[in-house]
Amino acid sequence: MDQSAPIVTRLGRTDYINTKPVLYGFDKQIVKEEFVTTRGEPSHLNRLLAEGTLDISLISSAAYAAAWKEYLILPDLSISSFGHVGSVLLLSRVPFEKLDGKSIVLTESSGSSVELVKFLLRDLFGVTPSYETGRISRDTISGNSCSAVLSIGDDALRLRHQSIFLHVLDLGEAWRRITGLPFVFAVWAVRRRHFAICPDACRKIHKAILSSREHGLAHLDDISIEVHADANLTIAECRKYFNHLHYGLNGAYLKGLGAFFDYLHKMKKAADPVEIRFMT
Repeated sequence: MDQSAPIVTRLGRTDYINTKPVLYGFDKQIVKEEFVTTRGEPSHLNRLLAEGTLDISLISSAAYAAAWKEYLILPDLSISSFGHVGSVLLLSRVPFEKLDGKSIVLTESSGSSVELVKFLLRDLFGVTPSYETGRISRDTISGNSCSAVLSIGDDALRLRHQSIFLHVLDLGEAWRRITGLPFVFAVWAVRRRHFAICPDACRKIHKAILSSREHGLAHLDDISIEVHADANLTIAECRKYFNHLHYGLNGAYLKGLGAFFDYLHKMKKAADPVEIRFMT
């Protein structure tokens, strides 16, 4: 093995619409990609980063909490909302307070949203449903006997107008009602060992992601025109959706993230109190 060969960083990303503003600069080749990209759903990226198959990735906040001693968070980057998020939804056939003991299918694509919906149903509505995990799509739910489904990302945007679901709970808004805080659904994290080996390369990639996001936030109208049809939204609806999302990580968003980590530890989803540690 050539010890002088440079280490190539392996980066994980999703193609969900909500990540388009962050990755716009890369997708338009405005910002150079100095890494090898792997695409996948959030749960897949969570697993690859935990296994060490990826070095830097967008992962769910719950995935960071589960292995925080192995990771560092890239500063000022997240997928968050202060209230209404629009694409993390509990869709129910019955009122939420009647879901006690009823069957709910949880998306297999997320970690944070799964833990969040359990917290919200317990604290907002005082119910403990029966949970199962599965793939959520228009085809699979039409004949399903479950009372509700938790859907995220592009699937949630497409499913929210399904007539079989009379009750829709936006998890970002529900969290705000209880805590008064934003919710951080996902963060960008680097494996500590990779950062220790090549800190300068990691810092350079971090700056590139921030630059890519800057270009994206300056072109939200263009992004809305490009992607609205994929989510079954009008251009105006897509632009409004982006307005609800936040891509930084400071102030109240850090407090919201800390509150979620406190809950995970309290519910024994994290063995130790979770520390928010940044890549410096």
